[in-house]
Amino acid sequence: MTQEEIDRLIRCPKVISDPPRKEMAEDRGSLRNSMKLTAKEGQREFLAFMRKNVDFSENFSIGLDYCPRDGRGRVCLLRCNGPHGEWIDDFHDPHPHHGYHIHMARPENIEAGFRAERGAEVTKEYASYQEALCHFVRLCNIDEAVKHFPELEQLPLFDDLEPRNELP
Repeated sequence: MTQEEIDRLIRCPKVISDPPRKEMAEDRGSLRNSMKLTAKEGQREFLAFMRKNVDFSENFSIGLDYCPRDGRGRVCLLRCNGPHGEWIDDFHDPHPHHGYHIHMARPENIEAGFRAERGAEVTKEYASYQEALCHFVRLCNIDEAVKHFPELEQLPLFDDLEPRNELP
């Protein structure tokens, strides 16, 4: 999988084929929800997941998994995360988990047999769960998401600014 293919999977227009629950469900200290997505051209399927810590709401993850039909198993393409302290799973590859950050799938991770989204970059695109959800929906090009997330319909503070659509 090339970076161009990964970026195309993230950005391709998607529709919600199996909507999220109206309320997040609590499970082992986290509020959880998910929804199935289908590419508008109908050939690709995805799973979007939302997780938020019950005690520390700034500790969250909103992600997009690609579900190939060839049985290879899901590939995490993207995760928008909140700060949750320093955590290092590889001595040579520290992650910026102290701030808001984005994990993005990289071909070199896939080729090396690591988690596709290993590594992360600090972001200023969002500073809360709601802002991260809005960024995620825009970035992943999810059509009519406001039907399931009415909070996304709030008017922008600066409506004269162009929305950011580039990948981080």
